[in-house]
Amino acid sequence: MPLVIDATVGGVASNSYATQAAADTHALASVGPSAAAWAAKTADQKAQALISATLEIDSHLPFIGERATTIQALEWPRVNARTLTGRLYLSTVLPSSLVAATIELAISYAVNSTIDVLAVTGNNKKSVTAGDVSVTWFDPGEDTSEIDLSWLPGIVQRLLRPLIRVLVTNEWGKAVVVRTS
Repeated sequence: MPLVIDATVGGVASNSYATQAAADTHALASVGPSAAAWAAKTADQKAQALISATLEIDSHLPFIGERATTIQALEWPRVNARTLTGRLYLSTVLPSSLVAATIELAISYAVNSTIDVLAVTGNNKKSVTAGDVSVTWFDPGEDTSEIDLSWLPGIVQRLLRPLIRVLVTNEWGKAVVVRTS
């Protein structure tokens, strides 16, 4: 059975921030081997990459604001989330940078299918073992001042950075600034 992308904004069954059509259009506008690698993928491979990219973004980053509803499947849309210039993000649309970041990460999977997020997330790895079973996951914790984005391609880092909650501490006067919206 083919994978189905559900990019409904705020949907209860949404599994991607981007549609395959949007990703195809984005890739067509790109140059270099990534565009060709994306074009060579099957519809199922593209859907898998988009769903995986969304899952990686959603499960590893502490976003600004709060989820718009309690029943939405994904972290976005959000309320009380502001742009760097102070405008509120609408809770009915996704930030274009989030959609673009999802597509760029999915395309990077098409080029390099061996990306291992847990291998590059530094000290934020947590694990638990029970008998012969061991589970390892990424836990950003409460201190978001040292969020490691190095596992993401550079363009994805730049696109997502304004959407991430960041804690900044000034050691001189112990002033703490927290960007939460």
